[in-house]
Amino acid sequence: MKKAYILRQADQAFQNTLNISEIGRLADIFVSYSKRNTPDDDEKAMMIWRCIGNAKNPDNIVAFHASTATCGIRIMEEICQIMNRDRTNIKKAIKALNHL
Repeated sequence: MKKAYILRQADQAFQNTLNISEIGRLADIFVSYSKRNTPDDDEKAMMIWRCIGNAKNPDNIVAFHASTATCGIRIMEEICQIMNRDRTNIKKAIKALNHL
């Protein structure tokens, strides 16, 4: 219940158009989570992505996807990296199960 409440609050927070500085901070947070390269941190990064999308503010969606973190990593490329990591982990797990 607490997680659902927090997600609703986050969705509402992103309904208003964010300025460039706010988008930049979100990009930095997103990348800081994703670069830890753990499933839990990938989930936290993707939760930011989910909340921005659920808020249905096209300005925020476009700005976030087009943004680049301070370290130079583009958000769209990082989202693809996370998605591919998940796919790779699933393939490894299936391969391991097939060898049992």
